[in-house]
Amino acid sequence: MRKTRLILKITLFFFTLGTSLYGIFLPIYFLKNGLSMTQVMIFLTVYSLGGFASNIFSNYFLHRFGLNIFLITRGLVEPLVTVYYNSLNFSFLSLNIIGFISGYVIYSFWLAIDVFIMKSTFSKERGKQQGDIYSALWIAVILSPFIGGFLISKISYNLMFVFAFFLLIAGGILSFFIRLDVKIKKKLNWFSQSRNDLGKIMILNLIRGVSFGICGYLLGLLVFEIMSEEFYVGIFGLIFGVANLIATSTTGYLIDKLNKKKILFVLYLILGILWFGLILAQSSLFIFPLIVLANLFYQGLNVPMNTVFFNEIEKADTASLIAEKNMAFSFGQIMIFPAFIFFGYTGVFFFAGTASLLSLFFLKNLNLDNEL
Repeated sequence: MRKTRLILKITLFFFTLGTSLYGIFLPIYFLKNGLSMTQVMIFLTVYSLGGFASNIFSNYFLHRFGLNIFLITRGLVEPLVTVYYNSLNFSFLSLNIIGFISGYVIYSFWLAIDVFIMKSTFSKERGKQQGDIYSALWIAVILSPFIGGFLISKISYNLMFVFAFFLLIAGGILSFFIRLDVKIKKKLNWFSQSRNDLGKIMILNLIRGVSFGICGYLLGLLVFEIMSEEFYVGIFGLIFGVANLIATSTTGYLIDKLNKKKILFVLYLILGILWFGLILAQSSLFIFPLIVLANLFYQGLNVPMNTVFFNEIEKADTASLIAEKNMAFSFGQIMIFPAFIFFGYTGVFFFAGTASLLSLFFLKNLNLDNEL
């Protein structure tokens, strides 16, 4: 299992290095090349719908081809997607078709990663071991946005996409060396666990997905609107990466040692307060620290939520239930972009803040001692 985790770390590093090189800048790139803000939000919604759909049908492909088909597919498809973006030869319809395919492929990849992580970690040290695996991801996130912002500012978007292409190819090659057998019990996935503790965890993941829609895409746009240069967006991406590494390592260690419900309660509570704080912030002097902290506490939830969930499903149909978890997460993400079209930053901050505080109710009634 140690060898599996090592290869997984290196694969994650290259894929994340490639995607993070352009990901935070993609909405800005579209805006600079003629799309309206509404069209960008529609694209992100369609991309998220692709992610939602991938988890419904993932078991069909998993049954026929095995788990690492999702890793290999990303290594083949995403480099081609970067070529498409770089071409600037797209209609709004074709862009959304590519967005749906990209979301489908990338969310399938994360389903595979979640299953790999769950199967290659052990319940008593799952938080720490996850933190170790994710450290490779966050090191890549620290490097990529800064490099991407520098390339865009000093040279062009074209060179950034070329770099991303080769890094993603490297990740795809490495994915051939990961092997893990997983048994599944059904061909299609839907929300089958809605009336027990696992159902509450699904809702908590949906709420976490709402915050991801903001942290993953809208905060970069907000920084660009204030600073007007991609280089500064890259600097904030670097800061986010450092915060993510600290958050993941810290909460990964704590979730193995302390009361899990209390850790999750504190993280969701502070995250909710920070979203409401951003509604009140009027100056960049307050906005910038708040968005860094919001990103830190959002990422701080990642390992604890996975640890709690993986411990609950250890003896169950793991691939199917992880797919359902990811469906809930992507559904939360889907909601945030239409909300932004109608209500702007204030509306989505209010939505995320309310959702984060609502999670405290579900945590209160959650029994984490039960296993399936």
